[in-house]
Amino acid sequence: MVKKFFALSFLALIFAAHAYAWDMGAYVENDRAAKGIKDSTFVWKDEQKQPEAGADSSMTLTSELLQQINNDVNYHAHRGFYFSTGFSFGHTSLSNTENDRHNEKTIRTFDGRSLPYIETRAGHYFANTISVYGALGIGIGYGSFGSTSNGKEETNIEAVSMRGLIGLGTEIYPFQDKGSNLYGLYFGLCVGGSVQKVQERENNDHTIGYTYYFKKTDIDSFDNTFARIEVGYDYWFSERWKTGIAFSYTFGKYDSDDDDNLITTSHNFDFTIRIAR
Repeated sequence: MVKKFFALSFLALIFAAHAYAWDMGAYVENDRAAKGIKDSTFVWKDEQKQPEAGADSSMTLTSELLQQINNDVNYHAHRGFYFSTGFSFGHTSLSNTENDRHNEKTIRTFDGRSLPYIETRAGHYFANTISVYGALGIGIGYGSFGSTSNGKEETNIEAVSMRGLIGLGTEIYPFQDKGSNLYGLYFGLCVGGSVQKVQERENNDHTIGYTYYFKKTDIDSFDNTFARIEVGYDYWFSERWKTGIAFSYTFGKYDSDDDDNLITTSHNFDFTIRIAR
């Protein structure tokens, strides 16, 4: 009898414990549902104690710093696709030498300013260090055109110039510390083909003074292949947009194998203001 009593009491105790557990489980589920918690991993998150005032906050500061670093990974960084437009002003010097069949040597030269020369670039940055781009440019200028034949000067008159360019280039950003004043300094190299034309302007004396007009038949060509070196500096004024300045020197040359033995050279010095995204 006693054994039966203890056995029944033990079973009743087990039943009561399970009933209490089921009841607490239902309470937790209802409480979680009220708080909008679905993942059981976060059941006890709201019950964790918050750091007391005056407690060590180094871990909190470290977490905030890491989060800030993660947020700044792509901020002011040369990454991904980009495009830019530059407006250049500078000096242009052109010359070509031609020997005809009668062994007469003719030298044509142009010396003047370019204003403005506009160039658009589109490319891709890699690892915030280097970029590869394609360039397309066009510009106009004015200056003085001269021509000599067998050492005798024939003309020295005003002229306008036209310059077109297509090329492939690269930019290298050697300084990676965003806190340094040198961050944004870059060095560039570009090669390609250039079309440069010069059209003469003649003076005609009329009673009302001098007038100028274009002679469409007097267009001299200084086309060439070129190589350009460049140094510049970028300044970020927003998360994605930047502006900057650059100095460049472009040397071009063309040497024909024809009977006229035409040799063309060009020198372009440019100061550029550029905006990029």
